[in-house]
Amino acid sequence: MNICCPDCVLKIGNHKNHAGDSAIMSVSATFLIALGFTFACVPAGMFLARRAHLIDYPGSAPHKNHTHPTPLAGGIVIMLSAVIGGTLIGVWKMPLARATLLAGLVIFVFGLWDDFRGMPPIAKLVGQFLATGILIYDGILVQIFEAPDFFVLIPFAPARALDLGITLLWMLGITNAFNFIDSMDGLAVGTGGLIAAFFILLTLEAGQESLAIFSALLLGMGIGVYFFNVRPAQFFLGDSGSQTLGFWL
Repeated sequence: MNICCPDCVLKIGNHKNHAGDSAIMSVSATFLIALGFTFACVPAGMFLARRAHLIDYPGSAPHKNHTHPTPLAGGIVIMLSAVIGGTLIGVWKMPLARATLLAGLVIFVFGLWDDFRGMPPIAKLVGQFLATGILIYDGILVQIFEAPDFFVLIPFAPARALDLGITLLWMLGITNAFNFIDSMDGLAVGTGGLIAAFFILLTLEAGQESLAIFSALLLGMGIGVYFFNVRPAQFFLGDSGSQTLGFWL
């Protein structure tokens, strides 16, 4: 017969509370660090964008109705903040977060080149395939058909192929979706901030502290960028910013 003493139950409960408090503290600190570094990186990002002639001029496309030349500095600000802030909080020591950050760097490079020179859609897809491949190589993929509690037993090879296909479609879909909605000041980054906040709650509840910390990093960057991207925008995200943000989410 198993006997569970009240003192043991109390100790286990206290341990869980301490672990939860520690995770919340880490997430809160990450958010504040990311927010602070984003504000600090804005001047550098705008300076670099102007020096590199990354400027969106009025009338350069039919759907653009801004009235002043605006730097495409959002991607630079986001990447600077992610790398510097992520290094400070130890993201590089978290395998899942590290792989996601590195894959996002690939998206950023392709997006930055698109902001510079323009890029055909097929070239953008190549970059997105490469970035998604980094995630899959590190074991970050959707696992639906391979799940042991899936309602139909599917052999490993076709189940893995289906999961890989869904992972690829999801990553390409969400990345390009954020690029498409980046048509109004603050829309893409505001949406990203809301999603990141939801992910924080979800991952904390699931006990996935490293993912909660990475989500807090995204939330801090999102709020920081929002203040400068909301109408009238001081800078635009550009493909380098909108696609990187979408990919990370």
